[in-house]
Amino acid sequence: MQLNNRRPNLRQGSLIACTLVLLGSAASSCGNDNPATPPTPTGTICAQPRGTAPSGALVTPLPDDAMPLQSQHSVQINPEDPSLLAQELQPQKAPATVTTPDGSTIALEVRVNRPAKLPGQAWIELFFLNESSTGIRDATATIENLTGATAFYDYGDTPWATATDSRELMVGGIAPEGMAKVSIGVEYIPGQPITFDVKLAGTTTKRTAVNSAPLAMSPDGKELWATFPDGDVVAVIETQTDAKVAEIQLPGHPSSVAITPDGAFALVTSSECNSLSVIDRATREVVQIFTEPDIGRDPRNVVVSPDGTMAFVSAYVGDIVTAFERVEDGFRVKGKVDVGRRAVGLSITPDSKTLMVGHWLPRGPIKDNEAWLSHIDAKTIQKLDDLVIDDESNEDRITCLNLISIFQNATASELAFEGAYNQTQGLFLNPGGGYGIIPGVRIAPFPILEGNVKAIGISTVLNGANSPLSLHVVDMRKPAQPKLGQTPIVHTISDRSPEFLKCLNPSDQIEFATPYPDPADPDIVEFPGSIAPNYSLPLSTTGPGRFVGYTRGGRIALTLGYVGDHLIPMDGATQSPLTKQPMVLGGSNPTGIVLTPDGTKGYVSYENSTFISVLDMTSYADPKTHKPSYVPLWFKSGILGEGAGGLITFSVPVRNMKGLPEKPAITEIGKVELVAKDPLDAKMRRGKVLFTSSNPEKYPTLSGHPQAACAACHPNGGNDGVGWPTVEGERRTLGLWGGTEGRGWLHSSATHADANDFATIIVRDRLGGTGLSEQDRDALASYLARGIAEVQRPNVDATLAERGQKLFQSHCTGCHKGPKLTSVADKLVGPYGGGDKAEVPQLYDVGSATDSAGILLGTAFMELFASTPKKYLSLLRGDRDLGAGDPVQTQLAFEQRPDRKRGFVKAPPLVNLYENVVFFHDCRYGSLAEVVEHFNGFLSLSLSNDDKKALVEYLKTL
Repeated sequence: MQLNNRRPNLRQGSLIACTLVLLGSAASSCGNDNPATPPTPTGTICAQPRGTAPSGALVTPLPDDAMPLQSQHSVQINPEDPSLLAQELQPQKAPATVTTPDGSTIALEVRVNRPAKLPGQAWIELFFLNESSTGIRDATATIENLTGATAFYDYGDTPWATATDSRELMVGGIAPEGMAKVSIGVEYIPGQPITFDVKLAGTTTKRTAVNSAPLAMSPDGKELWATFPDGDVVAVIETQTDAKVAEIQLPGHPSSVAITPDGAFALVTSSECNSLSVIDRATREVVQIFTEPDIGRDPRNVVVSPDGTMAFVSAYVGDIVTAFERVEDGFRVKGKVDVGRRAVGLSITPDSKTLMVGHWLPRGPIKDNEAWLSHIDAKTIQKLDDLVIDDESNEDRITCLNLISIFQNATASELAFEGAYNQTQGLFLNPGGGYGIIPGVRIAPFPILEGNVKAIGISTVLNGANSPLSLHVVDMRKPAQPKLGQTPIVHTISDRSPEFLKCLNPSDQIEFATPYPDPADPDIVEFPGSIAPNYSLPLSTTGPGRFVGYTRGGRIALTLGYVGDHLIPMDGATQSPLTKQPMVLGGSNPTGIVLTPDGTKGYVSYENSTFISVLDMTSYADPKTHKPSYVPLWFKSGILGEGAGGLITFSVPVRNMKGLPEKPAITEIGKVELVAKDPLDAKMRRGKVLFTSSNPEKYPTLSGHPQAACAACHPNGGNDGVGWPTVEGERRTLGLWGGTEGRGWLHSSATHADANDFATIIVRDRLGGTGLSEQDRDALASYLARGIAEVQRPNVDATLAERGQKLFQSHCTGCHKGPKLTSVADKLVGPYGGGDKAEVPQLYDVGSATDSAGILLGTAFMELFASTPKKYLSLLRGDRDLGAGDPVQTQLAFEQRPDRKRGFVKAPPLVNLYENVVFFHDCRYGSLAEVVEHFNGFLSLSLSNDDKKALVEYLKTL
C-alpha cells in the first residue's frame, strides 16, 4: 500500500509522484508500505535530528523589575451632563473630571454612559494609561470615598453584575506605555455629582506577552528574522539599512520563528519536515534539530516564554504541544500535552505561566459545533479548561429567542442555523497581556446568492459569498481564568428585553460587516447586515484575517486582512476603528507584522509575495499621543426581512465617521526581497494569488467586495469545517486538497465540469468580479487543478489500517475510484482533468436527501420576510431537483445547472478525508465513525465493531 503524505511540489509546478495506489495499480516511487510512517515528499531532503540532549544546566529566568507601584486619582462625574442625552450611545468623556497628582506615571481617563436598560445607573469606564517604559503586572484598582451614589457594580467580568460591597477591581497587566480598561457602574443620586478616588496598585515588570509569528524582531531591534515557506528560507534583515544580511536554508516549509529574549537563539518550525531547528544567532548555524518523535507531525508555530526559560511548539496534525526547557547550550524536551485537532497559533502571558493554543477549525457537527482554544499551564505542562467560542445559533443556545414574542412558540430546530466561528489562527495578546484578540470568520446563515438578487425581493444583500473578518476579544486580566469579553452594548438596545439579552449573553465580537453610506451624508454609514453590533463595529469591511499586531505600548491594535491585503488600526483599549478605510498593502496575503522597539518602523510578511514590506509607523510611534477613543454609534429602525440586524437587535446600527482620517497614517517605504527568484512557477503563483485574494482595488475582475475569495471558504485550499446555504441547497464546503484534477465533475451534485467552470462562473457569480482575462482564468484553473497542497496524515495503527484497507477495497471502491477516490465520468477531459459535459456523471443515492440540514436560517425566521423572498429562500433549504425546471434558477437567472435529481450526490474525493470536520453534503455527521456506521446500515455491510474501527483507521490514511 502506497500512501501520499505530503504536499504537491508547487516549486516545480507539478504534483508529487507519490499518490495513493489501490486495486493492484502500479506502485509509486516514494517508498514505504507502512501507513503509520508515511514517506518523505519527493524532492525534499529533511535534516536528521541533532544535538537533542544538551548537557548544560537550566538557565535562570531573565531578571525582572518586580517593584511595588501605586497611584491615586480623584474623579468627579456629572451624571446629568447633556452629552448623556444625545442619540449617540458610546461612552462620553465630557461628564467626567479627573485629578491626578503631579509626577504620577499612571494617568486616568474616564468615559461615562447611561444605558437605556439600566435606569438610574451610570456606566463608567476607567482607562489606566501607563506613561512609564516599565510595565505593570497583577494590577488592581480600589474605589474609595464614593459619594453621590447608592449602589456599586463591578462590570469588569460581566455586564450582568449585581450590586456589591467590594470595591477592588481586577485590572491585570498593563504594557510599558500601554493602556488598560475596567468598567464599573453606580446608582447615582439625582442632582448630585458622583465622586470617588481610584487607587491603582501592582508590581512593575519588564516582560510583555509573546505571540507566535512568521517573523521576529531581535530584542535589541537590530535584526528581523523572517520565514519564507515556499523558498525553504529564513532571511535575516538589518533594520537600520533594511538590507538582507543572511539567508539560512531550512528545508520543509519554515513557517514560524521565535527569538529567545537574550537574543542567543532563533527557533524555526518546518512544517513539512516535522522539525524544529535551533539556530545560533551569532553564527547563523543550526545547532539543534528536533523531529517528529519529539514535536509531532506538521509543526506550524513556535513561541518562547517571556522569561526565556521555555519554548513551545504546536503540531497541526500531531494534535500536541511540546514544551522545551532552555539550557545553557540549547533546548531539551520537558513534556508534551494533547490538545486536540489542528493546533496552530501560540501565545504566552507576560508572567510566562499561561499558554493559549489556537485550533484552526471548529469541532462538532452543525447542531453542536464550536470553536475553541486550548488553555495550558505553562509551568506544569498541564491542559486546563478550554476557552470555547460557541455557536450562539446552535439548538441549545437559540432558544433564548423564545423570549421574543414573534418566536415564543418556535422549537429549537425551527430557530437553529449555522453560525460557527472558524479559521481561528490563535489568540494575539496585547503586550500587557490583559486582553487578546482572536481573528476568524463567523459564518452567516443567509444564502450565497447568485444571479439577480433583487428578483427575489432582497436589496440589502451582496451577491455571492460573504465571509467578513470577525474578531473575538478575550479577557486575560486573570490569566489562569481566560474568558470571552462581554459587550456592554446590550444595555443600550431598546428593542430587546433584558431577559432575552441576559439569556443570550453575547460575547464581545467585532464583525467587519459591510457599511452602506447615507446618500445625503457619506460620513454616516449603516450596517444592515450586522449580526452582533457593538462599540467596536468597524467602519470598513474585509475578509478573513490571520494576524493581529500592536504598536509600541499596545495602544493601537493592527489587524491584517489576509484576503483583502488590508492593515486596519483599532484602538488598543476599546477596539474602536481609527480610520474610515484600511491601508492597502503592497504584497499579497499578509501573514504577520512586527515593529521595531521604538515603534517607528513596521515589517509585514506575506504568503504570496517574495518580499517583506517596510512601513513608516512614525505617526503611531509615540504611545502618549494616542488616548482611548470611540466612534459615535446609535440605532435606527430596520426593515424586517431585509437583513436588518441579527440576533441581538433588528435595528440597524449607524456610525458617524466625521473627523476621522480617511486611511491610516502609515506609508510603505520599502521592500526587502527574501529570495532572488520566486521558486514557485509564475502561472501557479498568479493562480494562488487569485485563489487567496479579494480586493476590488487590486483585482476588480476577480472580486466585487473584500469579503469574497476562494480561500474564504477553502482556507489553505482545504475547507472551513462548516456548512453554507447556497443556490443549490445546504452544502458543506468540500476540501480541495491535492487539487481538482482527476476529480471529474465538481461540487456535491456534480454541477460544475472542471476548474475552468470555477474560474469562470464562480468568479462572476460568487465573488462578484467582472470576469478574469483568459490568462488569469487559466492561472486560477491551473492552480485549482494541480497546485493545492495536501495535508499530512495522522499516525495510525498500521495493522488495523491494513485490515481496514481490505474492507475498503471490498465495500467502497465501487463508488470511490481513481487516484482521488471519487465518482468520475468514463473519461477525464480538458487541460484541467475535469468531467466531460457530453456525459452524465455517476451520482448515487446514499440516503442523504434532506428537507433541512439546519444550515440556513431556521424556518421560524421565514415569517419575517415578505412573500417573494420567503418563497425562494425556503426553496434553498435542504435538497431539491436542480436544472432547467428549478424555480430558483429561473427566478434568479444564475448560470444554469445541469439536471440533477434530489438526493443524488457525487461520491466525494477522499483525499485528506480525516481533515474534514463534518461529513456528507449536508454536514450531518461529525466523525468518520458515524459515516462508517451510516454505510454499514444503509448498505447492509454487517461490519463488526472491530471491522468498523479498522475501516476508520484506514480512512485516516487517505
